[in-house]
Amino acid sequence: MKLPEHSLKTECPTRWGSRQAMIERIIEQQKAIAHVLSSDKKSHHLIPTWQDMDVLEAINKSLHPLVNFTDALSGENDPDIQALLDMTSTVDPQFKMRYTAEDNKTTIQSRLKAEMQTLAMMVPPQETAQETSEEDAKAGCAPKKKMTLGSYFKIAEQALPPNNQESSVACELESYLQSSYMDSEGGPIKMVERT
Repeated sequence: MKLPEHSLKTECPTRWGSRQAMIERIIEQQKAIAHVLSSDKKSHHLIPTWQDMDVLEAINKSLHPLVNFTDALSGENDPDIQALLDMTSTVDPQFKMRYTAEDNKTTIQSRLKAEMQTLAMMVPPQETAQETSEEDAKAGCAPKKKMTLGSYFKIAEQALPPNNQESSVACELESYLQSSYMDSEGGPIKMVERT
């Protein structure tokens, strides 16, 4: 038959791409499968038809590009992929830095701080109620706003200078990393309900 001597593969639900590998091997070994199944009258009806093979070839053609992608994504030796996985794991309250290698933790924290500072600079400072009422008074249209008891004790927020913003970001990240891990059984909704 002049076919490569390969055994058939089986699908494994926990192995990405195993279904495509199984289908690809069936296509490769189609003649051998048909020969083995035709030799037994009880299994003769299991021989794949041309329609079956067309479907398998179409599935193989559509799944093949995904195999390359998942192989690239699962490349544990690729430092970019590993950094992405470490960052993703760190911002998940279930894991934080639990599975990050010790030698990567400082780098990940530095990247997170830089990202947080960039995001903080993109958010415009909020206008306080006091500033709004002064502007309205100058314009001559100072509408009366009903104030709550809590509004008298509220301190007006001001944009932090860059050096204070840096220390604020560092404190926020440190507080997050030191807080307790989220219970993986509870899920994110349970975590929000507790806070």
